[in-house]
Amino acid sequence: MSPKMVLTLSSHYSFVEEDYVTHGLDNIKGGNEFRNLYELGEIIGYGRYSEVRFASSKSTREIYACKIVNKLKIPQPWRLRDEIKILKSAKHRNIVSLHDIFETEREVLMLLELATGGELFNQIIQKGRYTEKGAKEIVRSLIDATSFLHSRNIIHRDIKPENILLGHDHDPNRTLVLISDFGLAKVLEDAADESDSSGMDFGKDVELSRSISCCSLETVGGRLRATSGCGSDYYVAPEILNGESYDEKVDMWSIGVVMFLLLSGDHPFGNDSGGISEVYSDIRQGNYKFSHPAWSNISPAAKDLVSRLLTVNPEKRISSKDACNHSWFQG
Repeated sequence: MSPKMVLTLSSHYSFVEEDYVTHGLDNIKGGNEFRNLYELGEIIGYGRYSEVRFASSKSTREIYACKIVNKLKIPQPWRLRDEIKILKSAKHRNIVSLHDIFETEREVLMLLELATGGELFNQIIQKGRYTEKGAKEIVRSLIDATSFLHSRNIIHRDIKPENILLGHDHDPNRTLVLISDFGLAKVLEDAADESDSSGMDFGKDVELSRSISCCSLETVGGRLRATSGCGSDYYVAPEILNGESYDEKVDMWSIGVVMFLLLSGDHPFGNDSGGISEVYSDIRQGNYKFSHPAWSNISPAAKDLVSRLLTVNPEKRISSKDACNHSWFQG
């Protein structure tokens, strides 16, 4: 057995191969390979532990977005590993694609599809609100992508306009919608895999146990549900606020908030200037109204879908599969 390769970063850090975030994942390249293949450009944006830069291929000159994560600062490196694993497996036209991954002693570099239209958040600020036709195009794409994720037991847990990117497909008149930022996403493993260890090798058993511990899962009704508090203030589902276990229906609630915002230009909750406590209270009660003047010109089918998405009881909330077939998309 060959000895472990030790990488000394400074007098304070010493890493072995197993300490790499991407250890065990396929097709991971090193820093020297990145420098040989790509050239970094200006900064596009920042995250708490990362920055995003333009990156161009030296051979094809194709432009990408390169997310550079300082792995020495992130408090939960396993979240980054989960994000990479999900992006490697989630191949869908409305999910930002991961082209390549590199890891150095200090950083993980994720080469991502570049969305030239920026964030949906900025478009909403500029437009105020979308036409019903424009909103329908965006919501349909979100539900298609979310249905794909849910069919693979993946929940995003942080769908909001800042994490929805816009671009152009082959048709210049059609907006390409991309769900991005899978930093809070989680795979809900089948409960049968947890309870039935027959034929399970030791390595898989250890990995599954660690996964359950890290992402706070519990078995309810024969399947796993998450219990970690995740999401963003205005888009978080009531069951998360109430500290209850939850499943993929939390994503449908978030899409409902986005849809409401697209059609009216307003958030559905907390519009009486009562601060975040009012927002949370309204979310828990499902307290929203179609009172903005814009709603007078919105179709009954659109309002019906919003109502089905913003249903407080997750068991009665519409699923991504059923939402794909809603009458609003048939017209």
